[in-house]
Amino acid sequence: MSDPVTLSVSEKPKPELTSSLKGAVLTGNSVTLYCTLKPQSAGWKFYWSKPKSSETETESDSNTISSVRVSDRESPKPVVIIKTDPQVFSGETVTFRCNIQSRKYTEWAYIWNKKDYTEKPYKEIQEFNISVTVSDSGTYTCRGRSSDSQHSKDSDPFTLTVSEKPKPELTSDLKAAALTGTSVTLSCTLKPHSAGWKFYWSKPTQSSETETETHHYFISSVRVYDGDGDVILDSPVHPVTEGHPLNLRCLYRSKMIPDSGIDFYKDDSILQNQTTGEMTISSVSKSDEGFYHCKHPERGESPKSWVSVRVSASRSTGVIIGLSLASVFVILMILLILLLHFKKKKGNVLTCSLLHCWEGVQSQSPTLNQDTNQPTDGENVYGNTAIITTGDSAVGSSNTIYSQVMARKKKQNDTDAESGDVTYAEIDLKKTKKTKRNQGLSK
Repeated sequence: MSDPVTLSVSEKPKPELTSSLKGAVLTGNSVTLYCTLKPQSAGWKFYWSKPKSSETETESDSNTISSVRVSDRESPKPVVIIKTDPQVFSGETVTFRCNIQSRKYTEWAYIWNKKDYTEKPYKEIQEFNISVTVSDSGTYTCRGRSSDSQHSKDSDPFTLTVSEKPKPELTSDLKAAALTGTSVTLSCTLKPHSAGWKFYWSKPTQSSETETETHHYFISSVRVYDGDGDVILDSPVHPVTEGHPLNLRCLYRSKMIPDSGIDFYKDDSILQNQTTGEMTISSVSKSDEGFYHCKHPERGESPKSWVSVRVSASRSTGVIIGLSLASVFVILMILLILLLHFKKKKGNVLTCSLLHCWEGVQSQSPTLNQDTNQPTDGENVYGNTAIITTGDSAVGSSNTIYSQVMARKKKQNDTDAESGDVTYAEIDLKKTKKTKRNQGLSK
């Protein structure tokens, strides 16, 4: 780090011009002029000038004219005072003032000039106010005219720049309608920039404004009257239960609209028209769910509000019971269809189970000559029955042989490398005369 250096900044001293003679000076007389600086004049160089001549430099604060002439008379120089910043916006009021300091003349007529305004003087008054527009941008000067038609110097030019006011854009962090109770952040953005501005937030329901230093405004819990328009729809915040009434009100600045002629809409389709500010649906259903809004021909249109309909508790219970019964019915129908699929009728009925088969309605089923090992839980049994009929000349001696193939799938933990056991069984059925008991059962 370098050694510190102290910098002192002071206001420039203002020179004061005085004369050794008080009053008018006759030509040929000697006059000494003094240029005094406050607080001090030591260490300064002084430059003396008069209209249409070069400057004269002196080391001291005095300048002596040994023999004055008429051309040595010094004209005063006015100062333009603009009571505003050089950068202003359209619509703002700007005050212009021209000041002339002179010992000889105390009353002046003032003339204002503006660059590119050459037809006539811009103004002829010492001070004036205007509500500026962009066309008022430009360079201004003023000068004075004494009672004996002597003119002062022109003032230093002053440049005024007038810009169009930036148009604020109000946005919300929620892109759709806000439900009451939720938080919302509003942003007021200025283009080209928002720095250096104060922001004032207002709504139609309040006469006062809220000031913020930033362009954000936070609402922790929005309410119905917080909406960005004059017309709002007052609707239920929570879902409405089926069978209950739905009440809607069209409000203007949080108050009922006294006259009629209000239209109510649901999903952009007109629901009721030419009504007062209220409407009621006596018993809502699920079909009444949707976006609602109201519209007045003169006062405007409200934002859309979502109305949700909740299914009643009794109906919910009925729906659950109905679905349960329907599920049971479907399962029973599937089982019945499977049962009918395996049941065949051709003459005498042959009924087969996984372990044995029998013909017709015999009281006893023949024993199936097969592997005595029964299928266990977790094993899949596949059955395939082939019917072979052998002819015989005797009426009662015809035989029917049924062959069945059963394949058992091995369990997953079976160490046998084979994919499964296959059992072959042959059944020899002989027709016999039916007993009386069987005959009775067959009837």
